[in-house]
Formats: sequence, C-alpha cells, structure tokens
Amino acid sequence: MKSVKRLFFVFFMVLVGTVCVCTIKNVEASAAVQMTPWTLSFDNGQVVPISKEQTSFSVVANSFSVTYNDLTGETSGGYFDIWVECFGVVPYEPRIEQQYIANGETLTYQMGGNLYFVYHYYNEEAQYDDRMWIPFKVDRSIVSSNRIVTNFDANTYYYDESLYFRDGDYRRDPDIDLVFEGRNLTTGEYLEVSYGSLNVDDEGEYEVIIRDNRKNQTKTYQFAIDKTAPMIYLVEWDYFVETPVLEGTITSAGMKVMYGDNIEVSQMTYSYKPFNSNSVETGSVENNYIFWRKGEYVITVTDMVGKTTSTTFTISSFDIVADPDGAATLGTEVTLNDGEKGGTTLHVGYTRCLYLDGNAPSQSRLDYTFTSSNSSIATVSEYGTVTAKGVGVVEITCVLKSNPNKVSKIVLTILP
Repeated sequence: MKSVKRLFFVFFMVLVGTVCVCTIKNVEASAAVQMTPWTLSFDNGQVVPISKEQTSFSVVANSFSVTYNDLTGETSGGYFDIWVECFGVVPYEPRIEQQYIANGETLTYQMGGNLYFVYHYYNEEAQYDDRMWIPFKVDRSIVSSNRIVTNFDANTYYYDESLYFRDGDYRRDPDIDLVFEGRNLTTGEYLEVSYGSLNVDDEGEYEVIIRDNRKNQTKTYQFAIDKTAPMIYLVEWDYFVETPVLEGTITSAGMKVMYGDNIEVSQMTYSYKPFNSNSVETGSVENNYIFWRKGEYVITVTDMVGKTTSTTFTISSFDIVADPDGAATLGTEVTLNDGEKGGTTLHVGYTRCLYLDGNAPSQSRLDYTFTSSNSSIATVSEYGTVTAKGVGVVEITCVLKSNPNKVSKIVLTILP
C-alpha cells in the first residue's frame, strides 16, 4: 500500500513539474516576442505584424499599407518614416518622414525596391523617443505598377526631345534581372542593352522593350523622334527687291511671311498689336502673306501633328514723307523742277527734304540719324535733306537716337 502511495506521489510531482516548466516557457516566449501596434500589409494579401524583434523580409507586391492599432488604448497614434534607396554617398533617404497615423488608421503607398520601415517609440530606460528600423523589399511588377519612370506619352509626337526610361525602385544598385533594350526601326540599329535606365535621343522610329527576367514580364514602348520642326522665313518686302532678314527687322515697307516646305503645315496664324492701341488682332493667313500695317506681330505655324513654331517682327511705327504739302521748307525738286509734293522721285542735282509724319515719336529731325544706302546715288544731311548724285535707287534710313529700335525707311528713285 505504501509503495502505491509513493508511486502516486512521484507521478503527481512529475505532472506538476511539467506544467510549471510549460508555463515558464510560455511566459518566456511571450516575453521574447513583444508585438507593437504596427502592421504592414500588401496588395498580394500578405500581412506582417511588426514585433520589436522583427527582421528583414521580402514581398512580391505592388503596394503596401501601414496600419496602427493599439489595442491597449494607451496611445492615440504614432509616427513612422519610409526610407528608400538613393544615389550618392548616403545609400538611403527619407521619402516619408515623421508621418503621424492615428490609432486604427491605415495609409497606403505605391513604392518598391529596398526600403526601410522606421517606427518611433518611447524608450523608458533612456527617457527619449527611439526609432526601430525594419528593412524590407517590395518586388513590384513592371506591367501592373508604376515601377518604370519615363517621360513617354503614347499621345505625344516627339521632336527635339530625349526620352528616358528608369527603374524607379532600384535607383542605387540596378536590378540585373531588369533589362532595357530597343531598336531604331528606321535604321535597323539596336540600342546598347542596359540595366536600370535607357535614354533615346536620335531621330527615328523606335521600339523599346523592358524585360523582367525574374518574373518573365515585358513592357513595350513604341514612339518616333523627329528632329524637323516647322520653319518660318521673313522677307523684307518693298517695290524693288526681296531681301531675307533676321527676326525683329523693322521696315516701313512690309514683311512677307513664309513657312518652309520641310514639313506639312496645318495653319499659319498671327497676332497683331498697333503701336497706338492695346487691342490685339488675331487671325490666320496663307503662305507668302505680306503684312503692311505698322505694329508688332507674332507669327505661329502649326504642323499636322500640333507642333508649333513662332517668330516675331515689327513694322515701323512712323512714316517718312518727302516734301509734304504744307511744309515750311521744300526741296529744290519741288520748287525748281515742279516735282510732286510727297513724291519719291527726283532728278540728279536736285534735293528733297524729308519730314516726319504725325505718327513719329518726335517731330524734330535732329532727334534722328539719317543714313543713305548708297552715297554715290544720294546723300542725306542730319536735317534729312537728300541731294541726288547719280541715277539709281537709294534707301534712306531714319533711326531715333534715343531708341534705336524705332526705325523707318523711304526708297527714292533718282532720275537723270
């Protein structure tokens, strides 16, 4: 009987000891894994509750969410950062910094690559806010995410532009499984294969393929780069010659506007502002149109795909009149040779006196500089008196001294 009791006692002690050991182990285990209010969840359905002992992990997903849920109710929210790979000496930089999230709230981000989730907590022993760094990797698709960063737009026709394609997730160390390749369909030449990025600058039609060998995914871009844009030509127009001029040339005659035949043009439009008014007139004209009215012009040519080119010019703001009716002094062409007042012809040996019309910035001829295009045909004095020297056609230019942009011209014909 005593032996039976002894055996029962031993069995009871063993049972109690086993229970105590299991309890101690469970307490130790619960003490070892300290869960935090933070949770990362991914669009593939994977959920990672964050503990203080959390190590790095990897996920195949396109986006992730951060959730803060303190079941104890001791905190109303928390702060966190998201750090991403970057170029330069420092390998990581904060993309999200000191972001507050309320208890029970979830925030979602479209990011990928090698990342750090950093949450802030109060360190009781040190009596200050500490931060815990959790490295994780989000391997995003090149097809169903915004992982590829590019200035490509399927609805755009590219001219003198460079197109680029980048892996937006692995910026520091390129993903060797992501291959950038392409071909110039115009020349048949293949582009140099690269990893992480690709630039296209030269003219031609292209097909660019980005291949993710790890996921067996490809993404294709097709586009064209054209180095030829519409061209505008300005030709100073007068009664005698057509002379190509640079943008901004001013003339009292007129300006012929033409566009080049290097590309098909949809329309040519203009805006016109008179000098004595703030109103702006707009309209469209045909090729080789000649503008005569004085004022400021903006000409715009648009090609068939919407590319525009613009240029500006000014037609002089005042007139020069030769021996006008009512002038106090007339040249000898009028007084001695019965020349027509205001005319533009005179005979060798005679003179004509140039006056400024009422639209000129100043009526004093000494405020201007007068020059002759050919002094063997005619000379001009500082007062604007023209003396005919030889047979031919001469152009007299009048420039306002205080503003050289104010210019006008008159063409005179010298007869025997």
